[in-house]
Amino acid sequence: LESLLASDAAQGALSGRQTRQRLVLRCQAARSWTELWRQGRGMPVDRVALDECDAVTDVVLDDAADLATELDGDPEAFVAALRARRLKRARSSPPKSGSRPA
Repeated sequence: LESLLASDAAQGALSGRQTRQRLVLRCQAARSWTELWRQGRGMPVDRVALDECDAVTDVVLDDAADLATELDGDPEAFVAALRARRLKRARSSPPKSGSRPA
């Protein structure tokens, strides 16, 4: 739609100038929303990300990093593996805010 609206064919496809402008603005809003929604989603899981995460203790960091590597960093597969209890000594509840156990 954005390509059409940016082309010379837009006037032929959509006769109203206000309609075209409204669609341009809606496309921009949708693109912005999608970019913001994607932040933090689908990012690869690796040792650095796990080390920075308060939910991973130092006790399980090596095992968690190995699991992430085995799963090629796939975040959905990593969560599924955690739910399937493939990571030994992992917590079943999140840590208290501001704490990082050793």
